Amino acid sequence: MADSFEGDENLDVLQNIEFCVVAALEEHPDMDDSDAMSAFDVLVKDFRDIERGRTPKTHSLSGAVKSVFLRVRGICLLRMQPQPALDGIQSDWPEVDLIPESALLPPATISRCLKKIRKSMDRWHGVGGRRGYLDFIVRFFPQNS
Repeated sequence: MADSFEGDENLDVLQNIEFCVVAALEEHPDMDDSDAMSAFDVLVKDFRDIERGRTPKTHSLSGAVKSVFLRVRGICLLRMQPQPALDGIQSDWPEVDLIPESALLPPATISRCLKKIRKSMDRWHGVGGRRGYLDFIVRFFPQNS
């Protein structure tokens, strides 16, 4: 997790989201920062639409970008359920009560978390190049063997 995340009241959500990015990286080892950035650009727009009560557009994504998008969108929707603004949005996650109601978050909070991670991507990409962000975050998650 980026050092700017320390003390964030939604650290658990930020970790959940970045875990999804790492899982997509394991599925697509050739993935680079631009794939994650592209997925997050779409996610930020989608959750801004949800925040405004609009249904997000459908997207034609593929490969690593699609994997990041679907995984992150799934965990974000899970952290928001149930929200009336989600009507009509197909979630890849089952409708189950995995998250206590007191931990469910409004769309604005999810949007803020996505924007914070997207900003971190820019920072670490600038420091480490093509895979700077990905190389940075994998250090915080155990690898499957």
